[in-house]
Amino acid sequence: MSIPNLSAPQLRFTTAFAAIEIACDEDFIFSVRYLPVRKKALAPQNMLAAECARQVEAYFKKPKGHRFSLPLLPAKTAYQQRVREVMQNLSGGETLTYGEVAKQLGNSSPRAVGGACRANEIAFFVPCHRIVGATGLGGFMGNAGKHVLSIKQKLLQLEGAL
Repeated sequence: MSIPNLSAPQLRFTTAFAAIEIACDEDFIFSVRYLPVRKKALAPQNMLAAECARQVEAYFKKPKGHRFSLPLLPAKTAYQQRVREVMQNLSGGETLTYGEVAKQLGNSSPRAVGGACRANEIAFFVPCHRIVGATGLGGFMGNAGKHVLSIKQKLLQLEGAL
């Protein structure tokens, strides 16, 4: 399978807290990037991007309980795929701690779960924002910076989890 040019987004939608850019081909979504709010929206450029836009619109209308059903490029490792499956089983408004995910997987650690979340290239559709620390938000997309964590916080607030 060849992966299309990651620099060519097929959809970008704007929210109050970020512009969210999606790269996909007709078969899989393979990248989601959070960009500054000032980035302009981009209409869907292919059929999968159009379906993605439809599901995103439904999510923002009713985020609590929402689950996406879109074809996603598989994770790079078997462990990352197992963590991804746990995340995808969470509906909008549900959270687990890194430790709870590790316990579900057996023979794992919260740190390893965090590493798998950090490797998630499809954040938003694979909702790593729903995995939180035992005593706080934890990180988001490999970063604990204030701006990036504010995106995680806004998504959790939108879903009613905070």
